[in-house]
Amino acid sequence: MSASTVREMVPFAVGVGAPSIELMANSLPYPHVVATRWAKCLAIPRTWTTVAPARASRGMSVAGMVLGIVAWGIALLSFFLLSPLSFVLSAIGMPLSVVGLRKEPTGRGMAITGLALNGVGLAIPVLMLVFAVVGGLLGA
Repeated sequence: MSASTVREMVPFAVGVGAPSIELMANSLPYPHVVATRWAKCLAIPRTWTTVAPARASRGMSVAGMVLGIVAWGIALLSFFLLSPLSFVLSAIGMPLSVVGLRKEPTGRGMAITGLALNGVGLAIPVLMLVFAVVGGLLGA
C-alpha cells in the first residue's frame, strides 16, 4: 500500500501524536487496518448544526405605528369628534415610537411612521382646543 493511498484513507491523521503516514504505509503489516482505525478516531463529523440568529425585536416600533394609525382612524371616522380618544392613543404611541427608534434599528421605518402619525395626532386636538378657546373668548 502506498503513502498516497493511506493519505486518502486517513485525511486527519497528520498532527500532534499521530504517526506519520509514510511510517504507517511502509512499516506496518496491515496499514489499511491502522488507517481505518485512525480515520474513525480522528474523523471530523460531516454534519453541522446551524443555529438561527436571534430575531431582532420590533415590538415598540410596531406598537407606536399601530397606535398612530388607530388614532388617525378614530379621528377621521368620527370627524374629529372623538379627538380626546385619539389624543390619548397618540400620547401613548409617541413614547413607544421614540423608544423603538432608539433601541430597535430594524424597526426604524415603522418608528418614524409612528412618530409622524402620533405627532400630528397630538397636534390636531391641541390646535382644535386652542381654536375653541380663542373662538369662545372672541365670540363672548
